[in-house]
Amino acid sequence: MWDQVKLRGFRIELEEIEAILAQHETVATAVVALREDRPGDKQLAAYLLPAGDTAVDEADLHDWLRQKLPAYMIPTRFVTLEEFPLLPNGKVDRRRLPAPDRIRGEDASYTPPRDDLEAGMVEIWEDVLGVQPIGVTDNFFVLGGHSLLAVRIIAQMQQKLAQSLQLADLFQTPTIAGLAALLRQKAETPPGPALLGLQTQGEKRPLFFIHPSGGSVHWYVELAANLDGKRPFYGIQAQGIYGDAPLHTTVEKMAAAYVSLIRERQPEGPYLLGSWSMGVVVAYEMARQLTAQGQAVAALIMLDQGPVLPADEPEDDAAYYIQVFGKHVPLSLTRLRQMTAEEQAAHVLAEAQKVGWMMPDVTPEQFRQFVRVLRTHTEAWRAYEPRSYPGRLTLFRAAIQEEAGLPPDMGWGKLALGGVAILETPGDHLSMIQEPHAPALAAQLRDCLDKVEDTEQYHAQGIRQRGHFIGNYSS
Repeated sequence: MWDQVKLRGFRIELEEIEAILAQHETVATAVVALREDRPGDKQLAAYLLPAGDTAVDEADLHDWLRQKLPAYMIPTRFVTLEEFPLLPNGKVDRRRLPAPDRIRGEDASYTPPRDDLEAGMVEIWEDVLGVQPIGVTDNFFVLGGHSLLAVRIIAQMQQKLAQSLQLADLFQTPTIAGLAALLRQKAETPPGPALLGLQTQGEKRPLFFIHPSGGSVHWYVELAANLDGKRPFYGIQAQGIYGDAPLHTTVEKMAAAYVSLIRERQPEGPYLLGSWSMGVVVAYEMARQLTAQGQAVAALIMLDQGPVLPADEPEDDAAYYIQVFGKHVPLSLTRLRQMTAEEQAAHVLAEAQKVGWMMPDVTPEQFRQFVRVLRTHTEAWRAYEPRSYPGRLTLFRAAIQEEAGLPPDMGWGKLALGGVAILETPGDHLSMIQEPHAPALAAQLRDCLDKVEDTEQYHAQGIRQRGHFIGNYSS
């Protein structure tokens, strides 16, 4: 069957993508195929017949598709044809569709690197993406990039250029020129928490999501891509995750810093806040602090986590590695306790890479820094004593629960005086925010936020109408 394919674990209906492509004003008709022109690198390719004399702009088409389709259904290669190869029965002969050209044509737009940083990035991109030559204004996704290749690029940036980027940076700024400018800006700016726009389009009120333990917001890339092209989605990244600034050691300090950060972007409420895993307690404390400042919090979203740290404090470093990595990586507590601190870290990293839980490009120093941040945030959570919050919160609870006996509200009912709305979403604690479950969670979250704003508008309209009635009566 040509109509359904499987790509990175997802079943995809090609006709659905073709129908969406045909809605674009520059596309007359489209055929989508799954190709593997390099061994192990399967990608969707879209073959297009242009509408009239209008040229198809790949970058524009890709951005347009991001508002229509989940990330895993967006083709990574686009080929414009004058006509499709046909079978005798008049159907498209998919076997004769040409391989997408991975070598830039002579007439294509090309901007060469302008300094050593951009030249080094070009070399990495050409190696990872298999495209030559790559200009500094070329879009990563239009060149065939996806999240797995993005992880490789970021790791090689650290190894070869000693430059640190987050996955969210690449999704937000998908060109070498843009990333180089971001790196130069970071070098000139005092390090601190960062507000990263994972999705910056749309006129709806922005949603702010706080990092989990470890400080990175790359966990939310797939959720943001599937949420809503009409609502900006900002991730708050922790201070000091690169070792370039002191880490915040309490939940209260994190919350205060992040409140200041979001109020620079949105000076007045109502605010939409959320988080997943450890970050829920930071989002909760932010909501408390905003309320104390006289600001309204319209929605407080918690993804599958209660306010209490579910694990006891580990006895030593070896016990900590077992606690954090033992569910995913085969580790022996006895063996770890026979090693030095550096040997422990190296052993855990190697075992994690063997089972695919850590990317092969992660260096020992990167891993040790990650563990330092993770432990600092965990200790801050353990020391946090949440006080009551006057508002309401919404808990998205994963359908698959690893820990038995948890109450439906995961403990929030004792703290949120306005009540807790509980919604079940597919997957477990980790997979709920990843493909293939991310689109389902995004749809639920989109409906939840729209209802919140519809309710606000209803109450605001009612207040205006009552005010108008009273005014008429008093006259």
